[in-house]
Amino acid sequence: MTLTETAHLPRRPGSASSPHKLAAERAIFAPQEIVGVELALTTVHVQQQNQMEFEYPQNGRWIAKTVDPNSITIRPAGSTINVRWKQQTTMVGLALPQSVLRMATPGMATADQLGLEFVCGAKDEEISTLAVLLAKEGERGYPLGELYPEALTMALVLALVKRYGNVRGGRFTDVGGLAGSRMHRVLQYIDAHLADKLSLHQLAQVANVSPFHFSRRFRQATGVSVHQFVLEKRLERARALLKNPSLSLIEVAYASGFSNPSHLSLHFVRRFGCPPGAYRKKIFE
Repeated sequence: MTLTETAHLPRRPGSASSPHKLAAERAIFAPQEIVGVELALTTVHVQQQNQMEFEYPQNGRWIAKTVDPNSITIRPAGSTINVRWKQQTTMVGLALPQSVLRMATPGMATADQLGLEFVCGAKDEEISTLAVLLAKEGERGYPLGELYPEALTMALVLALVKRYGNVRGGRFTDVGGLAGSRMHRVLQYIDAHLADKLSLHQLAQVANVSPFHFSRRFRQATGVSVHQFVLEKRLERARALLKNPSLSLIEVAYASGFSNPSHLSLHFVRRFGCPPGAYRKKIFE
C-alpha cells in the first residue's frame, strides 16, 4: 500500500455503510518517496512494531525524524505530502471525512472550518489503541454489528478533536440530557430489535439527538456504554431462550442478535462462566 491510498480505504467485506464508522486498515508500507501530493481527506497513521526514520524536505535538504511505535501522524485535508522512508514498515491508517469529524462537535451552532492540526510522530497511547482496535474489528468482519465500531469511532474522533482540533468561527450549544420519555423509547426499541443489527445512528434517531450526544447521555443515564448495554441485554435474552429445548444453539444465537454460535459462546462464557451448551445441560439435569 502507498501512503496516499489511505485516503481511499475501502470498507471491508461484511461491514455496513454506516456514516458513523471509520474504516481503519493495518497495512505494510514499502519504502517510498512522496512529493507534492495533496490530500483530499484528513489522514491518521499509527506507527506499528518498529521504530522508523522518516525524512522531510526543508530548506532544500531532507531532515530526518525518528518515529516510535504507537506514535501518530496526522495530515489535514488539503495539505501536501512531502515525505520519504527507506525501509518497510507497518502502520494502521484511516481517513476522516469532514462529516465524521463534525460528530465530535454536534453542539456547534456555526463553524467556518473544523479540522485537525498537522502532527508528526506524537506519542498518544489512547488514539493509537483506539485506531488499532478499530482495525482489528474490521479484520474480524464486525461480528457484533455496528455498535462497537461506531463507539470506537466516536471515542477516537472525540480524542482527536480535543487534542489536535482546529475550530474557527464556532460556538457551542448544550442540547441537554435524555429525557425520561426519550430513554423509554430507546429502551423499548432495543428490546424489540435485539435480533437485528442495531447501530448508534438508529438509536440516536429514536431519541432524536445526534449520535455523539446520544452516546454520551446514554452512558450518563445508565452507567455503561450503548454497546455494553445492548450486549448485556442480548446475553440475558440468550440465557432465557436456552431454557427452550426446541431451539438449537444456532437459533438462540441469531434470535439474541449474535452473528453465530461462536460469538455467543465467547461472550456467554465471559459473562456466566460456562458455554451455552453447558448452561442448558445444567438446566435440564
